[in-house]
Amino acid sequence: LIIAGFWVPIAAINALPNGLSTLFEDGSELLKPLVERSWTIEEDEVARAERVPSVPWHVNLTGLLLTNMYYWSTNQVIMQRVLAAESLSNGQKGVLFAAMMKVVGFALLCIPGIVGILLQAHGVTFEGEAFVVEKPDEVYSTLVKAVMPKWSLGFFAAVLLGSVLSTFNSALNS
Repeated sequence: LIIAGFWVPIAAINALPNGLSTLFEDGSELLKPLVERSWTIEEDEVARAERVPSVPWHVNLTGLLLTNMYYWSTNQVIMQRVLAAESLSNGQKGVLFAAMMKVVGFALLCIPGIVGILLQAHGVTFEGEAFVVEKPDEVYSTLVKAVMPKWSLGFFAAVLLGSVLSTFNSALNS
């Protein structure tokens, strides 16, 4: 899951005209976490426009702190896995690994969307066809089809399905 998750953003960044430098030069406005205005999806149309973001910056200081404290301290799935560990050190390592994966989740979830916007803006082509996304919800799937070799799409689908089934199984066990 980790290898397949990192494969898509890394391959997509390599497809940009100047690679990682294009991400930080042209996508610098898209990477800012605390902004007064950002490119958001219009409710009525399927287009992006510069507006006030739906999550104001001060929510990061109050609301997100509380929800994250709830998640890491009282979520039964997390606590059940910690309490089922062989030892205290294994439980601590497991929680730290899960926290690290939550932080790294930014690279797996947000970077592909930003790279997709940049690929479309630069008119990058894959196998002779320009990278175009019709709907904002289809950025990741279009990116996966564009940057991954055809033989690996089945492997990627199996990994994704395994992750979904593992999450579902964890919810049933708690």
